[in-house]
Amino acid sequence: MRNEEILLKELDLISSCVNRMANNSFLIKGWYITILIGVLTIFTSKDNYKVFSLLIILLIITIIFGLMDMYYLYLEKKYRRKYEWVIKKRWNSKKFVFNLNPHEKGMWLKKDKLLTETFKSSALWLYYLVLIVIIIYFIFKNFWR
Repeated sequence: MRNEEILLKELDLISSCVNRMANNSFLIKGWYITILIGVLTIFTSKDNYKVFSLLIILLIITIIFGLMDMYYLYLEKKYRRKYEWVIKKRWNSKKFVFNLNPHEKGMWLKKDKLLTETFKSSALWLYYLVLIVIIIYFIFKNFWR
């Protein structure tokens, strides 16, 4: 294979990984909303303690789904970092050819705090924080009526 073909194929593979991580993040949000709607429909129950425990479980599920979503965003950013490295360094090196490991530190152009950047993502915080506040509102409304 010529160097250009290798470069294009590798960029295509990395791009498909980025798309897969974005799709996983989207699917997690869809599954979460489905679970949220399911639990809130059960919310019409008359037994306060059952509803209270359901809402606490929903709060825990929200946190878990938020962490999973954050993880996929983190991987997506790592693949984007790999994509940049391939564009800038592949012409001079055959090292790491077709290496799709997102944690390969030799394929990073710069060292930064990607995990903390991802954790500070305002899009994720806004989405899940609003949902957590709504769930906490329902917990207090249900428990103290």
